[in-house]
Amino acid sequence: MKKINFKKCKLKLKRFLTKLKQKIWILPVALMTTSSFSKCFASSISTAEVSQATENVKNAIIKLAMPIRTEF
Repeated sequence: MKKINFKKCKLKLKRFLTKLKQKIWILPVALMTTSSFSKCFASSISTAEVSQATENVKNAIIKLAMPIRTEF
């Protein structure tokens, strides 16, 4: 029977995992740098949307503060 050299196997596995780690980070970077992928995140918000969101936040705060104010 042939004797298995575990140190050699561990070294090969470690090299394989290192190469895999080096290649895996390239995929997200490539996706973020492509123009079609970055357009999804770079959409602009209009003034009407900002004012509507502000009104929604004000209404939510008022609805939460009403019960607290009546107890005092």
